[in-house]
Amino acid sequence: MGCAEMSRYFFTLNDGLPPDDEGIELSDLGSARIEAVGMAADLLRDRPEMLAQGNDWTVSVADESGLVLFQILIVATEAPAAPAPSPVQKMRMPGRG
Repeated sequence: MGCAEMSRYFFTLNDGLPPDDEGIELSDLGSARIEAVGMAADLLRDRPEMLAQGNDWTVSVADESGLVLFQILIVATEAPAAPAPSPVQKMRMPGRG
């Protein structure tokens, strides 16, 4: 059996920490995407205060040449202050008052 070629991917967060200079060897870009999603999930679980304070996050994944292959953007947006519709209002069909 042949050995699958591994590529090194670098995962960088815009959270004030230095960029990833070590990287992780993975079999393909799909595996790098899964790793990045896991990192984003860990951040949301472990550091929710960052998003709650209005800080947006970016998880960037680059190859060995430094080319950014994709990014995961985690963005919190403020909704306009308005009362939530009542359950009865939600059930009404347009034009049936």
